[in-house]
Amino acid sequence: MGQPIRMCRKRGAGVQAEIKRALLHGSTPIPDGFELADRRVISERFSIYRNNVHNSLLDSLASIFPVLQELIGKQGFRQLAREYVALYPPETPCLFEYGAHMAKYLTAHALALEQPYLSDVACLEYSLLMACHASDSQPDSDILLMLASDPDALDKARFIFAPAVRLLQLDYAGASIWQAHQQADCRERLSQLNVYRKENLLISRPEYCPKINLLRSDEANLLKRLIEGQSLGFALSLTPVEELESLFQYLIEGGCLIGLRSSEF
Repeated sequence: MGQPIRMCRKRGAGVQAEIKRALLHGSTPIPDGFELADRRVISERFSIYRNNVHNSLLDSLASIFPVLQELIGKQGFRQLAREYVALYPPETPCLFEYGAHMAKYLTAHALALEQPYLSDVACLEYSLLMACHASDSQPDSDILLMLASDPDALDKARFIFAPAVRLLQLDYAGASIWQAHQQADCRERLSQLNVYRKENLLISRPEYCPKINLLRSDEANLLKRLIEGQSLGFALSLTPVEELESLFQYLIEGGCLIGLRSSEF
């Protein structure tokens, strides 16, 4: 059995940052501070560990952004993921949360020149992930009574939304692109799609399954104000919406609204 590698106690705390850099950047030298005479053995073992760390992060990104990987190609996505790992190392030990900066990173990436919608697809995929892992919530049945019986109170009401709710206002048809990739006739659907069409969507999680609902621009603008905490009456005065009843029917049936509190805005 080979000799174990141990950190020197006098440098253990200070060398942790160096180890992190060395793990995430292949060109970074292995830091000093290991109790093992054979430097070659240290190099071999550290390289194995670094490779395992990298592969875990790359695999996590591939599982979080499957459609993005299909759009770029497996090899191209792997290279993108390596670049991302170097710039944005994990901030928490929970790998399912990794990738929060991917959409922002893609807006300035060279890939965006030919596929400008990649950032929106990444934003959608990460939002679906966060909706899936959001805290559970129980809708308040009194919402139905409030909506039906007291229009004056409703006008002043501010809504409490479920933690899983996400409102996205995309510059491209990111939702339609994502939905096409869930179908067997993906190529045919994509060939008929105008990817430069802006899309607004609401992500909800009824019955623990994230769901995408496309919205009109007026509906999205109203929901944005409501999610920010504006009262319904005030939000409607700034953003009138047609067919308000159908929108609220979906919000209730989709488990988006979990409470009401009356307050002047």
